[in-house]
Amino acid sequence: MFARHLPTMEPEVFDAARGMMVITYQTFVVRTPRYTILVDTCTGEEKGHPAPFDFPGKERWRNELFALGIGFDQIDYVFCTHLHIDHTGWNTTLRDGRWVPTFPNAKYVFHKDEYAAWEAEQCQGQQSAGHGLPRQLPADCRSRAGAAGR
Repeated sequence: MFARHLPTMEPEVFDAARGMMVITYQTFVVRTPRYTILVDTCTGEEKGHPAPFDFPGKERWRNELFALGIGFDQIDYVFCTHLHIDHTGWNTTLRDGRWVPTFPNAKYVFHKDEYAAWEAEQCQGQQSAGHGLPRQLPADCRSRAGAAGR
């Protein structure tokens, strides 16, 4: 059913010559007189995600941010619309073998229900590739697991 609609799609969505969908990853920068805010952070680097989430050109994302005159330490808020990897990948960066916040001075904003769903999956041992947070169990999973078993 999907294939019959491909010829009607705009070239920005479907590259007919290559027979491939075109997927874009975007970050929005909001500047106010007081704050610099990022809305979503694309896919990030060094995450090891399968295609199409681990794509070449991540350096381009960083360079375009810097071209706006914005350094990682100048971001005040990172607002994540949801926690899929194509929206949170640059929330962390690999530095000296450790995952650290990419934007060290920023406050990260997630919806509490979205975070709770991710946390529940992690505590149940589900390693969802759809989420862009570090793949480690939240610190309180052990205490929850112990309480649940009593």
